[in-house]
Amino acid sequence: MSKNEKRMAGEYEVIQSIEIGPREIIVCENKEKSPRYVCSFVEYFGVLELYPDEKVSDDYIEIMKDFVGRISHEIEELEKNKPKEINIITAEQCEPLSDFDSLVGKVVVVRADTLKREYQSDRNQLYLASGGNGARAGAIGNAVFAYNLDDKKQVRLERYDLLGVINENELPDWANNSLAELQKSIKERSDMDAR
Repeated sequence: MSKNEKRMAGEYEVIQSIEIGPREIIVCENKEKSPRYVCSFVEYFGVLELYPDEKVSDDYIEIMKDFVGRISHEIEELEKNKPKEINIITAEQCEPLSDFDSLVGKVVVVRADTLKREYQSDRNQLYLASGGNGARAGAIGNAVFAYNLDDKKQVRLERYDLLGVINENELPDWANNSLAELQKSIKERSDMDAR
């Protein structure tokens, strides 16, 4: 979108937006319509945008109160799940990706600067690589499939967003415990699939 191009949500122009945590919140205006203002969350499904939980009004102050209230709620949710200590893994704690033929079974580190500010911590940087073209040395693709060591959810990472493979002696205690649990769970699933 160019600087002069307006972002639209249906017939409404987006005049305020903020991404906080996993949500985007927008305020929209249509000067030709009543209600004039809309405040909503945005959900993305491919190229399709949906606007659940809309608040509509002709009163700008009322809409802005709703906007600020939604932001406050999202901040409270982030605060509840914030780690007690915020540690960031750096390049000095990693081996370069080029040192490995395969990343599968290795704990890879996502560069902190590729994460939203509210997610910049070791709990969002550490992943157990499980496959993908990007997990192979010299592969054409960038996809690295991996499990987050904190919540154990499987995600797709991009190889170019990885800092390296963490040195074993740099792995935090919480991550060592989580890694052992995750490896055990993966092995049990693999054993069941082999039957």
